[in-house]
Amino acid sequence: MTIDHKPGSIEQQLRLQQDKFNVFLQAVLDAMPQAVTVFNRELRLILWNRHYGKLLGFPEQMIFKGARFEDFLRFNALRGEYGPGDPEQMVQHMAQRAREFLPHTFERSFGNGRTLSVERTPFESDGEIAGFVTTYADVTERTQAQEQIERQRDELKTIIDNFPGAISLCDADLRFTAFNRQLIELLEFPPELFAKGWVDFEDLIRFNVQRGEYGPGDPEQQVQGAIARAKNFQAHQIERMRPNGRWLEIRGAPIASGGFVSSYIDITERKRLVAELEQKNQQLESLAITDRLTGLYNRGKFDAVIASECERATRTHAPLSLLMLDIDHFKSVNDSFGHQAGDEVLVAVAQLLRDGVRKVDVVARWGGEEFMVLCPATVRSGACAMAEHVRAAVEKHKFAWVGHKTCSLGVAQYRSDEPPAALIERADAALYRAKNEGRNRVCQEPAANPVGE
Repeated sequence: MTIDHKPGSIEQQLRLQQDKFNVFLQAVLDAMPQAVTVFNRELRLILWNRHYGKLLGFPEQMIFKGARFEDFLRFNALRGEYGPGDPEQMVQHMAQRAREFLPHTFERSFGNGRTLSVERTPFESDGEIAGFVTTYADVTERTQAQEQIERQRDELKTIIDNFPGAISLCDADLRFTAFNRQLIELLEFPPELFAKGWVDFEDLIRFNVQRGEYGPGDPEQQVQGAIARAKNFQAHQIERMRPNGRWLEIRGAPIASGGFVSSYIDITERKRLVAELEQKNQQLESLAITDRLTGLYNRGKFDAVIASECERATRTHAPLSLLMLDIDHFKSVNDSFGHQAGDEVLVAVAQLLRDGVRKVDVVARWGGEEFMVLCPATVRSGACAMAEHVRAAVEKHKFAWVGHKTCSLGVAQYRSDEPPAALIERADAALYRAKNEGRNRVCQEPAANPVGE
């Protein structure tokens, strides 16, 4: 028995091929990551993929071949997807726009918090518009990332604009891409340098070099040196005085991806206050260690110096001598001419002492009309010669108010390992002897194994 296999009709073969193509097309559509719909010229749904209903939140029973475009619009309008207004008017308005079959791209936020990018593209058949294809891509994460970037950019701009000083951001290509108004004002840059919204690091450096911002030197070397330092992207902090006399504190912090952020603070007032404070402190210290009337060291400072010098003399076996001076009959000056005259005598004797000793010698007002002169590296005989020189200078000097005055001096030399008080006591004893022997003379202690002699 022979079976006759007759091929089907052409219509059946075409229908079979169409079915195979539709299966293939649907598979392609379902494999796409976006939702896809195809509406014909009558705005009837003819193709869609499995993502459409899920992504846009349509009920499954709404999605079928031949479903009307307006029904999807109406569903959205009724659930508030298009905002406030008359739902039917919104439906008719959007349906009318769809019938224009114009390319259209937009983003729309849904009530579930998702954001979709919608792209509608018309297609033709036999040279005529046949409908449109629409793709719906979920761009929620991208939109959120962009919004976060925008927020961060706004926050950064707010911080930069309200920073109490100038601030700038230089990228890895050494280009200033962010800065505030204070940068232009504080560093006195012409606004046209920043007309493009950014400026090259080299252009700013060249401008500064040309106006002498970095002092004398070869201009090109200054430019290249600054560029080389900038390329290191190292943290730095410097203080620099501008040619206009204003001080800037400049701090640079590197960025992990390359580049650096710099801040510029005007510290001129701080510098002035620090200088004033330091001056008031070099003044307070001076008041603490000097005699207000004569400007010589006071007794407290002298006690510290003689203790140090005695210790050194013991350690090095170097000689050390002490002169003690007393103005003869000083009380009569105050009694006869008043304390102003007495003060003038004290000031004059102090100056004669300064002029009559060496720079290494320590001169102090011991109290009242008594003065001390500590002479390092000096034996008793040398100290006696110095004391005689001072005595003669005082005797020769003509003082205001009182005319001529004299003084008496006692000299002693340090003995190994004795306390400073012992040296002072022996100098005082020598002075006492000078006054008892008629004043206006130099007396020394008896020799008794002093250090260095």
